[in-house]
Amino acid sequence: MEVNWLQQAVANNAEWCRIIARCHGHSSYESQHAWYCREEMPPFYPNLVTLNEAPEILNEVAVLESTLPSGWGLKDSFASLDLASYRFHVLSTADWYVRQPVEWPQLPTTAGAVRKAETEKDLSAWTDAWAETPPGSSIFKPQLLEEDLVQFLYIEQEGIPVAGLAMNLSDQVVGISNAFGHPRDVFACIRHCAETHSSKGIVGYGGAAELHGLARSGFRSLGRLRIWVKD
Repeated sequence: MEVNWLQQAVANNAEWCRIIARCHGHSSYESQHAWYCREEMPPFYPNLVTLNEAPEILNEVAVLESTLPSGWGLKDSFASLDLASYRFHVLSTADWYVRQPVEWPQLPTTAGAVRKAETEKDLSAWTDAWAETPPGSSIFKPQLLEEDLVQFLYIEQEGIPVAGLAMNLSDQVVGISNAFGHPRDVFACIRHCAETHSSKGIVGYGGAAELHGLARSGFRSLGRLRIWVKD
């Protein structure tokens, strides 16, 4: 049976958001139309991810509006909503992408092997190297190291991570996110995901420049998404 890669990418991302919420001690919920959390999510993570294009999604939006302060985010997974009249604005747009499970081409060698964060010290070093956590905030909690379906991969030089990404596994795909470092080393981490989970597609989302770079290694666009933020 043919895989709906877009639906797999959306579901994988919603699961990643659910894991992040849980590690912050938040309960979250999933309806037929959306994943959502009624408590404030950490920076860069939405309170709602749409799972389809049904208009009933606006019911979940209304619930969150009654419980959350302004500034919360919504991932419009199919770029199908018009929320301007609900006092939202578009923060960013991006494309979902996939690399189907096929043999990986030869790449230049890197400065080191791909490693996995195993300890709180490893995760702290990975987070410092990622270097996008806003001051005074916390995103990647140590509890994530206990998640069997989550890994933080990296390449180090002289004991310090210089490139890496986060990955989470679901039924038919590996989701990748939060990449940093030289593209050659990031591709090595992606290749590690592909070779370790050879029967799964690799999915994620990003801007035009990221997709252009990934296209050289067999990735393709699945469709547009929007991030909306409540005014």
